[in-house]
Amino acid sequence: MANLPVISLKEVALHDSMSDCWIVICNYIYDVTNFMLQHPGGEFVLLDQAGRDATFAFFDAGHTLSSTTSLQKYKIGILPPSECLFNNPSTLLCT
Repeated sequence: MANLPVISLKEVALHDSMSDCWIVICNYIYDVTNFMLQHPGGEFVLLDQAGRDATFAFFDAGHTLSSTTSLQKYKIGILPPSECLFNNPSTLLCT
């Protein structure tokens, strides 16, 4: 996934429903639509963060490095540098 498309927060914001759910974690965009019903915390936890940056909610919920690793199959893009909240996301366990 070295050549991820750059996706703006404005585009991410359009994907905020049960049938189309994107979230941002550590500057990366994830399409978690197909994971919502499998999420251990319930689909509404994801829906609450749909269409926006969920980094702080993700780590506040106690997710670990293994959680970020399992997200990789849902990664669809990266924010443009001007919209990134984290200059060094590796300090947040994001890989």
